[in-house]
Amino acid sequence: MSSSDFMECLNRDGAFKVPAAVDATWLARAQRACTKARAAPSPRGEELDGFFSDLDTGDEDLRKLGREGPVARIAAEALGNDDVRFYHEHILVKDAGCATVTPLHADAAYYPLDGGRVISVWIALDHVGEDAALRFWRGSHAPPLLPKQGALWQPRRFASGDLYDAESTPPSSSSFLPASACEYAVAPVHPPDDVCEEALFWACAPGDAIIFDANTLHWAKGNDASAWVRRAIAFRYATPECRLARRPWESSPPFRWYTHESSVDGALTARGWLPGIP
Repeated sequence: MSSSDFMECLNRDGAFKVPAAVDATWLARAQRACTKARAAPSPRGEELDGFFSDLDTGDEDLRKLGREGPVARIAAEALGNDDVRFYHEHILVKDAGCATVTPLHADAAYYPLDGGRVISVWIALDHVGEDAALRFWRGSHAPPLLPKQGALWQPRRFASGDLYDAESTPPSSSSFLPASACEYAVAPVHPPDDVCEEALFWACAPGDAIIFDANTLHWAKGNDASAWVRRAIAFRYATPECRLARRPWESSPPFRWYTHESSVDGALTARGWLPGIP
């Protein structure tokens, strides 16, 4: 696929697959970093019933993988912008036999970013069968499925399915940021049957990548039908037009990542925060 194909698929469907996106050397480094992160998780690391997640690893080698090389180039091509910014990394592991379901959600409104565009490049570190694959609601990142251009899907709590709101999830440390001007749309708790039948999903070999818009609704079944672990690393990227903004709820990653000096007027370029990629 060419760069124009990447952009067309992202704009039309909200998600697409790139086979063999990284080579064996890159893959081995990522697998080692994933093993290290699970053995010594950050305070943001969570593990429950065979599902492990960590979006604040602090692993510099892992972040270097996100800032340099093939994944960063794919992000730049998908966004049609050589000046994309590395946001953060996120390790996701479902052990063999793990029945934990990833509920229907979109990532964008969890983030404290307005304007521009944010995408994920999700790299499979193991074989992922169709049963355990990520599933995407085709076109849900934009109208007409999204009720209004520029709106974001309101986030839900994974455990309960309850919507985030200002009363139940007050922002804890973001008063120095400008308030978000975004409007929010409410997606169903579960994908409708017709959406499930028409969902985009792909089995993956180690090193395959799935690229998706941060506002594309997606979900995943458990890994209980698989005989092997499903490890993945998602790298998030933003265009330089993005600005830090205060959500009505606690953002993820947490606001402790940001300081007033790195966020003057909400810009993402001060003090090296969200650096450009080579």
